[in-house]
Amino acid sequence: MIRPVTGCLSVSLLALAVAGISSTAQAATDAWLIGGGNFLDNSQGQIEQNVLWLDRLLQPRVQSLSIYYAAGVDADGKVPQKDVVFWAPPAETSAAMQPLARVFAPVGDNGKNYKFHDVQGVRGSTAKDSLVPALTRDFAAVKPGDDILLVYNGHGGGNPNTSLNHLKLWGEQTLDVGELSALFNKAPASSTVRFLMTQCYSGGFQKLIFEQPDSRRFNQQKRCGFMAESAWRESEGCALGINKEDFRDYTTYFFAALSGSTRLDTVLPTDPDLNHDGKVSYREAHLYTLQTAVSTDLSRATSEVFLEEWQPWFVRWDNTPNNPDSEYWHIAEQVAASNHLTLDSRLLWLQQRELERQMQASKTQQEALLINIGEEQKSLQAQLAAQWPELRNPYTLGYVQVIRNDLDAVQDSILAQPQYADLKASQDQYLQLQQQELELERHFTQIEKVLRMKKLARLQAAFQRYASIEERQQYQQLLSCEEGVLE
Repeated sequence: MIRPVTGCLSVSLLALAVAGISSTAQAATDAWLIGGGNFLDNSQGQIEQNVLWLDRLLQPRVQSLSIYYAAGVDADGKVPQKDVVFWAPPAETSAAMQPLARVFAPVGDNGKNYKFHDVQGVRGSTAKDSLVPALTRDFAAVKPGDDILLVYNGHGGGNPNTSLNHLKLWGEQTLDVGELSALFNKAPASSTVRFLMTQCYSGGFQKLIFEQPDSRRFNQQKRCGFMAESAWRESEGCALGINKEDFRDYTTYFFAALSGSTRLDTVLPTDPDLNHDGKVSYREAHLYTLQTAVSTDLSRATSEVFLEEWQPWFVRWDNTPNNPDSEYWHIAEQVAASNHLTLDSRLLWLQQRELERQMQASKTQQEALLINIGEEQKSLQAQLAAQWPELRNPYTLGYVQVIRNDLDAVQDSILAQPQYADLKASQDQYLQLQQQELELERHFTQIEKVLRMKKLARLQAAFQRYASIEERQQYQQLLSCEEGVLE
């Protein structure tokens, strides 16, 4: 279990946060759930599964829930076009056309399916020309003092200027940090705005707390949020597979903490309720995720990025000691113990270098395998074309006639070729290497997490020593916002 904060800085700041929250009744929350990909082949099944799950979790806990998803719905409430792609493992049989697919299709393409989304109560599409006017109306209708929660489950893009990091909307349109901030400004200044951004490069949206993305003046609205990744890295959460046991994304852990059970309806591995008040705040859910998640995501909260960006140059060489009472230090200890890691920074860096070497070796092996697979496919295709030359020209009448009349004979011929077993082994090995590389990346991130948690713990102590009154007030405001409760 993550232990409660007991350090002097943590006590002074977090106590103020809790006092600020408890002094007034929890405001009603209006929630927005925006999901789906930017085009069909990038609108993966895991995203839809996340939105379906969040719909069920949020509905009973918020005053209102507005959902905007991919292609949206038409005037009759029907999805106008297929907007979800997902993958299910195909059977290794001729009936599933797996022999033909192995010879003619890219690795793993068989099993890919397309469908209309199953999300209920969708108010509209995420296409920019539809979404922006809708959010403008929605936020303008928020009552003064009400809370806003925006959850995004989709894709994101990065930019060298991280203020231009953006959400990827349906129809391959974008909405950047400044544009989303301007939409939030439509709501009353008295509203508290919280955002949960799960997309790649989501860290750029930390700048939503400011009046302008490139300014340092806090917005009149109290704003805070949580991001799955930094402004420069991709995140987990957009797989084609729909097996919930495989989900390791930020959404899965964060909302498990808020709901009280895992995605699979099992008991949480640790209690996220740090102050034992019977409620799990957004910040507690985030800290739970940092401790528990084993993914490629190195997630962050706005208060954490604030500390990192505050850091004066001299703090790196300051003699501020480690801060073992910090919640971040305890997370570092727990993550290290769970992953059989040391807390020694030098040894952790050495382990990272070894993992980088292993990941590069895996990439090299995958590239070589792809070349080999291509050569094996061409050889088998040539042998088949000698008997069925129509197979060289897909989408023609002759090709369709062969598939209709001779499919069994074609696949029997494939299975009879000695090379087919080699092709199958190469393709299976390629997919295994991809999974192994993902596991290496996840382990690499756990090392990064330990290093980052130690850094944040030390920054908290330095902040107590050197921060100005204004900086302390700003940090306090972020903590107070992040400590809000969804109920």
